[in-house]
Amino acid sequence: MSFQELPFGPITIDPVVSSYVLLPFTWILAVSLVVTFWQGGSMGANDVSNSFGTSVGSRVLTVNMACILAAIFITLGALALGGQVAKTVGKGIVNYDAFKPIPGLYMLGMMTSSMATGLWVSIATVLSLPVSTTHSIVGATIGFGLVQLGANGIDWWPGVGKIVISWIASPLLSGVFSSVFYVIAKYWIVKPFRDTHNYDPEWRPIALRRQKIYVCVVWFLVTFTVVMFICTTVRDDWYGPAAGIAIGAAVGVALVGYFFLIDFTNRRLDNMELRGGFIEDEKEQLIDEILRNEEDDAFDLVKNNDSGMATTDGANIIDAGVKNFDDEDAEAQPHDAGKFSSMPVDEVYLSRNGSTITIARLKEERKPNMLQKVGGWITKYLGGGGNKKDVSMYAPDDIWDLQLEKRFAGGQVMSACYEAFAAGANDISNAAGTLMAVYQTLQTGNLVDKPDPVYWALAYSCVGIIFGLYFFGTRVMHTIGENLTVLTPLRGLCAELATAFTVLIASYIGIPVSTTHCSIGAVLAVGFFEPDGFKKANYGLVGKIILSWIVTLPIAGGVSALIYVICQGAVTAALGFYPNVLPGEEQLPFAMTCDPVFLESATCSYSESTST
Repeated sequence: MSFQELPFGPITIDPVVSSYVLLPFTWILAVSLVVTFWQGGSMGANDVSNSFGTSVGSRVLTVNMACILAAIFITLGALALGGQVAKTVGKGIVNYDAFKPIPGLYMLGMMTSSMATGLWVSIATVLSLPVSTTHSIVGATIGFGLVQLGANGIDWWPGVGKIVISWIASPLLSGVFSSVFYVIAKYWIVKPFRDTHNYDPEWRPIALRRQKIYVCVVWFLVTFTVVMFICTTVRDDWYGPAAGIAIGAAVGVALVGYFFLIDFTNRRLDNMELRGGFIEDEKEQLIDEILRNEEDDAFDLVKNNDSGMATTDGANIIDAGVKNFDDEDAEAQPHDAGKFSSMPVDEVYLSRNGSTITIARLKEERKPNMLQKVGGWITKYLGGGGNKKDVSMYAPDDIWDLQLEKRFAGGQVMSACYEAFAAGANDISNAAGTLMAVYQTLQTGNLVDKPDPVYWALAYSCVGIIFGLYFFGTRVMHTIGENLTVLTPLRGLCAELATAFTVLIASYIGIPVSTTHCSIGAVLAVGFFEPDGFKKANYGLVGKIILSWIVTLPIAGGVSALIYVICQGAVTAALGFYPNVLPGEEQLPFAMTCDPVFLESATCSYSESTST
């Protein structure tokens, strides 16, 4: 059919917007910029804080140090690999072809999805719930798709189906990886030194040398996977050369580490106390006093306290250093679920022979919220480790030789950076994916079949994530790092390696998995390999986390759908003025086109059309 010039003649189009039809929707981009920063901040406060939660929990890093390293490596991961998963968020959840005739409503849906995600994750952060931002963005995107086009508006398979399968498989896979890493270290390094050789000084150099080799292998794996994934992302048919480059870089890093860096790090670790205080002078004196007086009752009190119970008076007695006390005074008191603050038992201190004792301080009481009550109900009726104040979590086998444990700290910092890199590669899509979709739709005038990464959007999202991590992320760092189960440098190292490895695999194939899922699966799996490990896991907290995951999809979807319905009128009004498809219509009454050569002064025309 012949084209006819529109009566209003030549028009000036914004350099960002190449379609006259979409000019009324530039406000969506402006709002998306604000909402993306908010979503990134809430994501940094919740999801990304998992990356260094285990390092903070095992006392290797302070919160400030963790935030600085996270900022560096999250940004690197986002710019190197983040574009792959961002494409899935924008294109792989809704029925992309069904939304092509209505790009304005698609942009609105992306904006409301980001807004709903930021709102729900912010609420979860206040409640100290490590919810999944991936769950939130997927649920929110499904919400607006269902409102606009019903079930036909969603790409159920392979889009949503693959994502849901990954949510189940990723924590299991992460748990398997962390178990393998921990079992190797436990039975090759720390356990023989304690059980077989009874901390024999002559065998110590052998154990330390094995620990050094173990950390070198960690450095090798980290370098190899990062370089390999980056190279194959740049050129997906470059597996041979990429493998050679990755192996060469990994061997170089491992050799430098073995002969220089690890020795330097170990010397520093040997001469310093673990941050957060496994040992402090005044507390060490208290422990020595208890040990010298053979206060076995104190150890029994800490070690044998029934699961689901909190030894309130007994904990206070140990903390005060009282040596002579009545058993009646130390009687275990029933745990009132959700009664105490979300912060964990204060500190774990190590004695000379590798045993542990807990110095527990009760926190200020506060009224439990609904989710805390539900978590407590799960604890009460399903059993488990109860509250973080339950000192039975810390049995003497939970910390190995002090020098060995301290030396794993160097490897754990590397693994934490590795996990932050993986989080940037995957989780950044939750914030940047919607912004990229809005921007590219405005820029091209339609939904892009093969979207390219928008690096300024990735970098912008990183700024929001880092802001949220620094100012609000400490709550979830403590929840993951200290309250789920016992974590020391060795356990934190294994959990972080497993989480990062799992997330990077998913990032490479473009599936948005939950870093929260992977982190919790890895942390729990490590704890299960301790004596009575299944009893020590804090199932009350696990139940609360699982509950938050379950409610995330409908809540985020409902909020997104509500905001979408409220804003839909403004978009459909604009669509009614400018020729385009109206909601519910399957065919375009007009096909609006713009000469692609001219962006500053383009002549628009239309043709009558009977198909899309």
